[in-house]
Order: sequence, then C-alpha cells, then structure tokens
Amino acid sequence: KTIRNLPKVLHSDHFEIPRLLEVRGEVLMPKSGFEKLNAEQEAKGDKTFANPRNAAAGSLRQLDPNIAAARPLAFYAYGIAQCEPNHGLTTMHDSLQWLIKLGFEIAERQYLCNSIQEVQ
Repeated sequence: KTIRNLPKVLHSDHFEIPRLLEVRGEVLMPKSGFEKLNAEQEAKGDKTFANPRNAAAGSLRQLDPNIAAARPLAFYAYGIAQCEPNHGLTTMHDSLQWLIKLGFEIAERQYLCNSIQEVQ
C-alpha cells in the first residue's frame, strides 16, 4: 500500500457503503519524515527536496510504487465530491464525521460554526 493511512476497506455501522464515493484530500509528508528523507537522499548522493510539499508530490510521481510506499506519506480527507447514495449528508461537518467513521483521517483542527460571527 503506497499511502499507509488510506483505508483498504471502508466500514460503516450506520449506513451501507455507497456504490460511488469520491473523497477529496491531500497527501502530506510530516516535517520529521521530510528531514529524515533528505538526510537519506544526501547520504546516498541523491538530490534532496526543497520542502515537504515537493517531497510528497515527487514521491507520488514515482513510477515505482515501492519508492512512494517507503516514504512517510499520509492522506488527509477534506471533503466528499460524489457520494451515491448520499445518506442525507448535507453539511461539511456531517461529511467529515462520516469520513472518520469510514476510516479516513482528517485534519485535527476543526471548528463547527453555526454563524458567520463565530467564524470571525
């Protein structure tokens, strides 16, 4: 498995698994993993990466999936593009909570705001 924290199987106690599910997210590399990767690259005389974002993107572009699998990549979901049936998921909060129940990781810092004043 190239990205270790992506669920291989979806689980849901409350809803049937949808026949179509498109999850949007981002693949990241933690700074500690980036620093370790660059140290290994430098020790081998290979090119180092400028930043964790470039390292994650470069890892995903590898033709050999084993190279990407050996790197500390993580997927964080941030939304659902398509879901059939949608199970009545009408808010972003509901969607993110459901993604967690399915086995996806999401960003730790989240706030549920019920008005624009709470956002400000």
